Amino acid sequence: MWERQVKLSLPQKRGVMAKVRSWGPTGQSNFDGKRGDVYSEIEDGYEVRVTLQRNEDGRLVCSRLELNYTASASAPTTPISSRFLQKLGFGELLREARETYVEFSKYNFDIYEDQEKEIYKEIKNWRLTGSAGFEDKKYSSLAFLYAEQIMLGNESPINYLSDLMKCDRETASSRVVEARKRGLLTKPKHGNVGGVLTKAGLKSLGME
Repeated sequence: MWERQVKLSLPQKRGVMAKVRSWGPTGQSNFDGKRGDVYSEIEDGYEVRVTLQRNEDGRLVCSRLELNYTASASAPTTPISSRFLQKLGFGELLREARETYVEFSKYNFDIYEDQEKEIYKEIKNWRLTGSAGFEDKKYSSLAFLYAEQIMLGNESPINYLSDLMKCDRETASSRVVEARKRGLLTKPKHGNVGGVLTKAGLKSLGME
């Protein structure tokens, strides 16, 4: 179903197997929030598979992580041990897996580079205050990027948006609230951070 693999460049970190890894999808997942599997070949002949699913707050959570030695039928020369797992760096693996899931979810909704540029253009350097006079498309673009940051595991999406819009956190937060009032972004069930782009939001962006 999916043929393209996503290559993610990782920063080199001391003590962690941080090298460029190529990730691809497995199974028939549409990466639309339901369970989806991604995999990557890692060092020493192993393959890692990660199952992710979006919860009600819009976060991609891991429900399965599997390591398989695929280099040969013989016993691995570097067996799985506490030291091996420590060097592997599960935090980095999950970050990459989330990025891969989000990347493939864009194909599910036929989101192309030009559309992404338009979304960023809608809110970049949005300095004027007040909600009057701004169409739903602008707030849907805001909701799209907010929800994407939630899926990627960003705990401070408001900071990301305020930097992008060149405004203070209070203004960015009030715009997220307005997007929710307009029915473009869901409210989190737990805490104050989280949300999913609604069907109305998708429709406003021409994705529904």
